[in-house]
This record gives sequence, C-alpha cells and structure tokens, in this order.
Amino acid sequence: MGLQLLRGGAPGGDYHVEDRQRGARNLSGQKYERDRDLLLAEVERDPGDARSVFYLAQSYYDLGDFANARTWYARRAEMAGWAEETYYAMWRVAVSMGQLNEPWPDVRDAYLRAWEFRPTRAEPLFAIAARYRADGCYQLGYEFAKRAAEIPFPEQDMLFVRADIYDWRIVDEQAVCASWIGKYAEAFTLWRRLLTRSDLPENERQRIAENRDICAPTMVEAASTYPDPELLASVQPSSQHNAGVVVSLVAGPDLAATEQTLNSFLRCCTDVWRVGRFLVIDAGLSGPDRETLCRRYEFLDVVRVGVKLGQIRAQIDGRFWLHLDRGWRFFAPENLITRLVAVLEAEPQVFQVGVNLADAVTLTGVSAPEQSVRRTPEAGRYLLTDAIARGPAIFDTQRLDRAGGIDPTSELGRRAAAAGLHTATLDEVLCISGDSRETTLYTPAFYDGQAAGSSASATVMVPMLAALNRPSSVLDVGCGVGGWVATWLDSGADAIGVDGDYVPRAQLCIPADRFIDHDLTTPLDLGRRFDLVTCLEVAEHLPPEAAQTLVDSLCRHGDVIVFSAAIPGQGGTGHVNERWPSYWAALFATHGYLPYDLLRGKLWHDTRCEWWYRQNVLVYATDDVAHEHGWPAMTGPLDMVHPELFALRCGG
Repeated sequence: MGLQLLRGGAPGGDYHVEDRQRGARNLSGQKYERDRDLLLAEVERDPGDARSVFYLAQSYYDLGDFANARTWYARRAEMAGWAEETYYAMWRVAVSMGQLNEPWPDVRDAYLRAWEFRPTRAEPLFAIAARYRADGCYQLGYEFAKRAAEIPFPEQDMLFVRADIYDWRIVDEQAVCASWIGKYAEAFTLWRRLLTRSDLPENERQRIAENRDICAPTMVEAASTYPDPELLASVQPSSQHNAGVVVSLVAGPDLAATEQTLNSFLRCCTDVWRVGRFLVIDAGLSGPDRETLCRRYEFLDVVRVGVKLGQIRAQIDGRFWLHLDRGWRFFAPENLITRLVAVLEAEPQVFQVGVNLADAVTLTGVSAPEQSVRRTPEAGRYLLTDAIARGPAIFDTQRLDRAGGIDPTSELGRRAAAAGLHTATLDEVLCISGDSRETTLYTPAFYDGQAAGSSASATVMVPMLAALNRPSSVLDVGCGVGGWVATWLDSGADAIGVDGDYVPRAQLCIPADRFIDHDLTTPLDLGRRFDLVTCLEVAEHLPPEAAQTLVDSLCRHGDVIVFSAAIPGQGGTGHVNERWPSYWAALFATHGYLPYDLLRGKLWHDTRCEWWYRQNVLVYATDDVAHEHGWPAMTGPLDMVHPELFALRCGG
C-alpha cells in the first residue's frame, strides 16, 4: 500500500497522511490512482473527514485531473478543520481553475479569496502578479508583487510553504514589472539585492545579472549629474597628512569627462565621508577648466606630478589608496570604501582590490558564481585573483611597498607573487569606462530586440511610405543594425543607413557598404539628397542640445522626411530627450517643413507595427512638396498618446 491513513497527530483533524514509499514507482500514475481509490472509499465511508477530502483533491491534482481536483479542493475549503489546510485548498482551487483555462477574472478572484482567508501567505498575490506580468499588464503586476513582497516568511506555518517564493521570487517578479513600467532604479536596486543572496540558483543568478544590467544605463545617466549642495558639503576638505583613505583620479584634457567621474563617484559612493583626500592629477586641463573644476569641487587637491602610478603613489600618505584613473562613470549606490577596505582587512595577503569583476570596462551581465566567492559582513561578496586590475582599484600601500613599488605595472604581478601577495575583486561591475557608454547602453540584446520590431513594422509601413512619393533613394538616419534599410533594399530602393560607430557590425542586417558611421550629435552632410529621409525613434536618444543639429541634418538631405520620436513618459533604453511632436514640429518649421499626419490613422490599430510608430510617426515636407503630392493639411492634434502606452503606464 502506497498511502496509509493514521489516526492522530494533525492539527484540527482526526487523520494525517503519510506516504511511506520512495523511488520512481512512487511517482507513477498507478500510485496516484491507487491513492485516489483508497481516498474515495474513505470519503464515502466518512464524508466529513476533511483530511481525506484534502488528500483526495491532491491525488486528482497529481493525476492532472484538474476538474475533479477543483471540485474536491472546493469541498475541503468549505469544511471546518486545520486553517492552513483550508487555505491551501482555496489556493489550489485557483490553481486548478487556471489549469482549466477558466476566465482570468474568476481565477484572480479565487486567488484573492485564498489570500483574504490567510493574509499571512503571499503565494496568491505572487500568482496574480505573475499572471499580470505574463499578460503584459505590468502596472498591475507590479502592484500585486509589491504587496506580496511586504508579507514576511510565515514562520508559524507548516504546510507547503515554498521558501524560494518568499526569499527571492516575489522580489524578482516586482523587479521585472518595475522595469517594464519605467521604474528602472527600483528594479536595479531589487535585482542587486537578490544577487547578494547565497541561496540564489546559479541559472537564476545570471539571468538576474543580465536584467540588472539592462537597467544600468538609466543609473549611469542619473549618477552623472552635478551633486546637490548637501552632498558636496559632506565631503571633507583634502588633508595631505593622516588622510586615511585617499582617492585619486586623472583629469584632462576633457573637463566634462572628469566631472562625470567626480559626479558619479560622489553620488554612488555612499560612504564618501570616509575619504580624507581627493587628489586630482592635472593631465592637460586648460587654465579656465582647472579654475572651473576647483570652483565647483572645492575639496579637490589638484596637482601636476605626472600620470604614472609611481608618480601618483609618491603623493599618497594614507594606508588606503583608491585610484579611479580617468574617464570612469559609477552607477551603483554602494558603501564602496567600506567594502573595499573590508576585503583588505579580511585578507592579509591581498594588496589590491579591483572595483569591477574581471576588471571589466563595460557591463557584462555577469555575477560571480556563489561557489567562487568569499564573504564578510562588510565586504559582501568578493573573489581572490592573481590579476592586476587596470581599472578603478584600492591599494593597501603598506603591502604595495612590500612588492617593491608599483612601477613598472607590467611587472607588478610577478613582484607581488614573489612577495606572497595577491589581488581580489568585488563580485560585480559598479562602473564603466566613459568611452564604453554607447556600447554599454546599446547591447547586443538591445539590437536583437530593435531589429525584430523594426523589421516587422517596416514590412507593413514601407509599402505605405513608398506610396507617398515613390522614392528611388532612401536615407535612414539612426538606422541601428539596419532593419528598415533592409526592407527598403528589398523593395528595390537605393537605401543607406547612418548611425554611431558603436553599432555592432556583426549584427548588421544590411551589407557593410550600406552603413555609414557618424556621430549624430554633429552635423551630417553626405553631399547628396534623397527622395525620402527617415528618422524613426532616434531623436530621444540624443541630448537636448543636439536636437536642432539632428533636424538640420535631416532637412539637408531630402524634401520628404518621415519622423518619429518618443513622447514624454514613453520610456526606453537610453532615452534622454523625450518630447511631444509639437516640439519637433517647431524645429522643422525653421526650415519651412510642416507636419502631415498621413500614416497614424491607417496604422493606429494595426498590431503588426510597434505601437510607438503608430503613435509618433509624421511626415514633414514643405508646403509646395505636399501640394504637388496632394497631401491634405493637418487638422487633428499633433500630440497623441496611444492606448497601448496608456495601458502600459496605468496597468490597464
């Protein structure tokens, strides 16, 4: 017999069920069928036996007979008895209804009844959040996941409590939904918190690390702004002696890059108060730029001593020296000084701790595997290595001196090893090289998604656009990997795409000779005009000061321009200048180009196209060109919000 009914022992009932068999046979359908038959007989003998009713429902569920499972779980939910079992029966009613594809509102209400019966259990809210997320209702998914995350692990409950749901799955669900509704900072913070857990499954760890990095560009932009006065006031004036922790960086000749490093470090290093001296190595700043730097950051100690690490080391009196080099941008709020120093204090043979895992210069979507890391309460997760970090890193200067000094750095690793010294690194990427910004924002995954959506939309829209003026030549400005250009080429047009040099050539959808790299923040002049110029969902990725330059470049190359740009609140990777169409219309008007709403009415309900094109696309041309083609003047509103964006933001 696979299942025995034993008297006594269970709260609120006369019987509990023990499954005494183990092994593969225990999982067979025959076993569940025998259990079902045994329990049916028991329920016929004693219809009021709540435990037998419960396990009968369980047996039906295990057999995949969700209709009968629902019936018997519902009967158990109506009976008196152990409250936990009643709750679980109510929960399984909802699960069974979902398996039977019953209407979602009915399933949702069943989950809510289970939660209302036992509000100390989060599983029903978690299930609702997951369903809303799967259906694309991210705002509602977020609200339910956030409420579920507020419920602590039910320490007093005994029955079918899944620790992983409470430990990390609910928070992960909240983060996923948060990222979809534009709460990138919240999603980033939640995912980073999960990555500190030692019980996170390794496959989930790497997925979560990739998700975290998708949100990082927003953090990079936010951290680069000038700090508020309160933060600046919290930084100690530099003291050359007894500094404790010295931070050094190389400045020049680009003042803006230096300020980005300072701003992002000040905003992200949440224990910046521990820094006793900020040492800036002037490596080519102009006189006015140096004055500006000292005025805006009064705590800096700016010197000219040469940029070799040995020359900088000679200026360091404190034991702990954090060298930021030049051009780095921090983006993750962290007690950075505390973590780095804690590693040095925990590892007596470590003389250098790198800030970035694997000394990365850009986002990697990787979190160090749990089996590779060490931990202390203040250091968090870190790894021992034998590789010298070239990026931002902290040195224990006393141990560094034991290695015979820092120069030449090419020999430092060998000298350190001879002295019995090692290196370490934190477990994640906390800053990126400023030179890698565009590469970081627009990852291969970004271009994969962009190419798929662009190509699908282009298949629908290119025939409509071709009908406007039958173009034989087309220029696509901000083409990405060329999804639109490829469709134009297939139509027989002479098409060319232009975008930044950071676009991965390996992912191009078009021949290499059809792609021109150009910084779109600067004027573009290809020396020819085209029958049609397109610029679709590009302008929002450029800084506001480049907006007029972009419009000038478009008008320089054609009489007919198809233009689409993200509106305020639309959200997306690297969006830094979301504007209403009326803003762009004013810029085009300086060239005599007017907007014509020739496509939105035809595309509005066509789900084959991405909703942002259906919402934003307009045609710009001079009045005489429009008259030549018989295009009607615009009478409706310029600024519109598509229902799909409204639903995304409002959870509908």
